[in-house]
Amino acid sequence: MLEAISHINEQNFDQLFRQYFPRLDAYARRFVKDADVAKDIVQESFINIWEKKGEVKMETLENYLFICVRNSCLNFLKKQLLLQEKLNHFQDSMWMEEIYRIDFLKDEPTKMIEEELREEIHSLMEELPPRCKEVFTLSREEGLKNREIAERLNISIKNVERHISTALKKFKQKFGGEIGVLIFYCLYYSLM
Repeated sequence: MLEAISHINEQNFDQLFRQYFPRLDAYARRFVKDADVAKDIVQESFINIWEKKGEVKMETLENYLFICVRNSCLNFLKKQLLLQEKLNHFQDSMWMEEIYRIDFLKDEPTKMIEEELREEIHSLMEELPPRCKEVFTLSREEGLKNREIAERLNISIKNVERHISTALKKFKQKFGGEIGVLIFYCLYYSLM
């Protein structure tokens, strides 16, 4: 039988809070892994119950409390996931905006950055083994396909792929992962 909890007064509610808070707090921590956030969620659940005490109908108060905390934890985790996705998107956008700024504005600091990058790219290209450098240059500067490079240099397509892969690994190490390679591609063609 479902009953409203409108009969709870402040004294009963305080006792209820003291009785269930530790268990609900521990329960919330299992979801959110953050003690402060867990406490906030449990407190907000109690506030919500107090504000809606005339509207809430339930079989047992204990079940209702745990359901409220669980749902609040899940909502928090969903918001955190969405926030992280937006933050990742924002960071990617910032990188792209910086690339465009460097490429289009051509102000003095940008020119200095371009010059430094040009020197780093040139230095890295010089560090590549001669054949690797030749294959990479044919691929990136002349835009030849792997098959065309293999025919021109009289080597196998697998060797062409290996040389390009070796060069890209060096650039990833130097410029840091995928963004570094993206920056390299964008700048390499505009700087050469």
